[in-house]
Amino acid sequence: MKTPADAQSVVGGYWRLSRLQRALVSALAVVLIPTCLGLAYLLSDFWFVNQAKEKEFVSAATRDTLVLSGYDRAVAVFLVAQTAYSTPALRDTLRPRFDEAVRSLHAVGTQYVNSLSDIHRDQRKELLESFNRLWVKFDDLVDRSEKVFTDAPPPPKWKSVSARMPMSYLENPGTYFAAMRTQLEQTLRAELAEDLRLVDHLRAEMKVTTYRGFFIAFLLFGLGTALAVLIVRRGRQSEERRRRYETLLEASMNPVELVDINGAILYVNPAFEQAIGRPSKDLVGKFVFEDVRVVNRPGSGREMWSAVAQQLAAGEAWTGEVEIRKGGEQPHLTLLIISPVVNPGGGVVEAVGIHHDVTERRELARKYAESQEKYQNIVESSLDGIVIIQEGKLVFVNASSAKIFGYGLPEEMRNVNFIDTVAPSNRFLVLEGYDGKTIGDDMLRNFEMKGLTRQGNIIDLEVNAKLVSWNGKPAVQASFRDITKRKSLEREQALWLWEQETMSTIDRQLVSSVNLQAVLDTISYHAKALTRADWAGVMMLDTESNLARWRAVAGNRVSIPPDPIPLEKSYLALTRSKEHVVMKDVAEFRQAEFLPFAGENIVSAVRFPLIVDREVRGLLVVAYRRSHDFTLREIRLLTSLAEKSSIALANAQLYDNLLSRERELELLSGARVHAQEEERRRIAREIHDSLGQMLTAIKFNVEILEDAADLQSEEDLRRLADIKSLLDNAMAEAREISYNLMPSVLVDFGLVPALQFLGEQFQKRNELRVQVHTRGVEGRLDSSIEIGLYRIAQEALNNIAKHAEAHEVNVQLIGDSQAIRLIIDDDGKGFQISRFEPRTARRLGMGLVSMRERAASFNGLFVLDSRPGRGTEIIVEIPRVALEANG
Repeated sequence: MKTPADAQSVVGGYWRLSRLQRALVSALAVVLIPTCLGLAYLLSDFWFVNQAKEKEFVSAATRDTLVLSGYDRAVAVFLVAQTAYSTPALRDTLRPRFDEAVRSLHAVGTQYVNSLSDIHRDQRKELLESFNRLWVKFDDLVDRSEKVFTDAPPPPKWKSVSARMPMSYLENPGTYFAAMRTQLEQTLRAELAEDLRLVDHLRAEMKVTTYRGFFIAFLLFGLGTALAVLIVRRGRQSEERRRRYETLLEASMNPVELVDINGAILYVNPAFEQAIGRPSKDLVGKFVFEDVRVVNRPGSGREMWSAVAQQLAAGEAWTGEVEIRKGGEQPHLTLLIISPVVNPGGGVVEAVGIHHDVTERRELARKYAESQEKYQNIVESSLDGIVIIQEGKLVFVNASSAKIFGYGLPEEMRNVNFIDTVAPSNRFLVLEGYDGKTIGDDMLRNFEMKGLTRQGNIIDLEVNAKLVSWNGKPAVQASFRDITKRKSLEREQALWLWEQETMSTIDRQLVSSVNLQAVLDTISYHAKALTRADWAGVMMLDTESNLARWRAVAGNRVSIPPDPIPLEKSYLALTRSKEHVVMKDVAEFRQAEFLPFAGENIVSAVRFPLIVDREVRGLLVVAYRRSHDFTLREIRLLTSLAEKSSIALANAQLYDNLLSRERELELLSGARVHAQEEERRRIAREIHDSLGQMLTAIKFNVEILEDAADLQSEEDLRRLADIKSLLDNAMAEAREISYNLMPSVLVDFGLVPALQFLGEQFQKRNELRVQVHTRGVEGRLDSSIEIGLYRIAQEALNNIAKHAEAHEVNVQLIGDSQAIRLIIDDDGKGFQISRFEPRTARRLGMGLVSMRERAASFNGLFVLDSRPGRGTEIIVEIPRVALEANG
């Protein structure tokens, strides 16, 4: 065994080798050590695998032994019971042996079950099932044997050899034990299969272990080889660096000197020669502090070197400022750093001194101090708050920052975290995280955020922030400007602009609609939106009956009362007041006057009158479900809305009156048309019944007279023929007038045959091609609708004959589930459609007016489309609802 002295000599011998030799030795050690570790791992892995598998094989052998032992115990139980059966006198004597055999058998079973706990669940389940089948046989044998000892022995009843007692208490012991041995063999085969599985698993694990061990060994060998190559390469690089360092010393701009432990100069580089102004041969051997003066250090040069030597011996570098003079020039200041060079034993053998010229640095430091003082004055006198944040803390705060955030002194504000000066809603903007940023980069530029003063007030701030260096660590320099007043003015201005824009939008919506219900819905919606109220509604008043009705609400939870509300005398004056009424607590008023209030849980409300023609026609009510103080702005906005609503309400009521008048005119027009048709029917009937019969009677009398009189004169005969011809013409004209007034085919057969007949007659009279098409119209329609559509077609054909100069006319009657459509178009010259005006109706003719009135009398649609040179098309559409109503 080597002693510590021997180990120290080995270490010393190692360090006495050259640097290249040490590198080679280290590389060889690096290769051998990992290889040995890999082989050791392989052997240990083999050992652990063998130990683990040995335990499994021992457990398998134990289970095999237990199975056979269990069979032996079962046979022993049988033998004891058989002996007791054969010799009943020995039952009591054999009973302990029997119980012992049974306990031994049960112990074997318990040991077998416990031995299965270490194997896999699937194999354990299979072995346990096989063993349980064998154990059922054992339990059955024990139960049968137990009866030998528990049952009373039978009295001897046999009298002959043929009636002797059976040889065994089992019916057929051979068959019984043959079945038991079969089950035993199955259990042993299951155990054998498990043993084979263990052998296969061991073989596989040994194979995997071998591969893994060799892989790790080769991996460590490769790693050691790579490290050896790296060490050799590092050794070569170290040698190259040494040569480079020598070159750097020669080319260095800093003066460098090498001194021994006594302070004598051993080497100086060219820069040192240039700084001193003397060649190296004059400097080598001289004392290090001979031509330089140590600044701010008392004592002589030798005394100074003693202190330097002590510090170098402690392994520390000495630093000091010295003045170097070059001839008669102005001395320049350098920072001298003397570092020790130690041997492997830790002893100082020499020292290296490096001079750094700090003359310019001192001047820059002076200027920097002046600029820092100026910057400090600017920062302290700035009206903007300036802070520096580092790691979430305020490390610098100027006086303006303390004033902005409500602190008396900057020192008080520095005691809080920066996050405590930010409003809770803006704390996600805390200036932290400098990823991707470099010193000098802007982090925020004219950014607006919310601040939190010491008193808990929220203030608006404009922030500029950039990344700076503070004490060698990144920090954020932020400047704050209090813009609370400016933001307040901006918010007021934005609110005013929003109010104006909203009121303009309301104007457009109110003006664009003349539907009374739409106007009331718009009023209630905007009243709620303008004030952010919980509920808004419009109540219309009937001044004659003193009744009120809610017509529109917004934000309601209960439905509007359908019945009108009677206004009692005590509240009638309130509802008719032309001034707004504020109800801070509606409990002071009777809610029965305004039924929704009770179900809506209204607490505060305000009422504004809607004045039309200097009378209160309605109320605009805005309410809250909590106590609310109405501001002057809300009163002003709602007053303006009420005034605009009054105008829109007046327009809507005028429009409703106009619609009512138009409906009355339509009803009167329909009645007039109906009266005309009835008059035409009466006249047609009178012409057909009275005038037609009279003309027929006259012609009959003329023919009788002709037969009775013997007229010989040609003149008399000619006159009589003229009379008969005039009578025929008069009768034909009467029939045509009667047909035009009320076509018999229309009355007898309906609209479709009447239109076809009308087309044929019109084609004959005007030498035009008329095509009549019908589709989807089956059966008869209401007589008034048939007459109306027939008159429209008749009027359209008359207009075509008078004005169109057409060659072809198409008449279509189309029906579907929604409506009946009559379409009449021609290929005539057409005309320019102009807006209908009553004063020009006579000049344009009343035909179009009549057709439009007839269509309107059935709630139908009348469409006229015409262009010069492209013909004219008339479409009349009667909805099925009108057909059913008239039917």
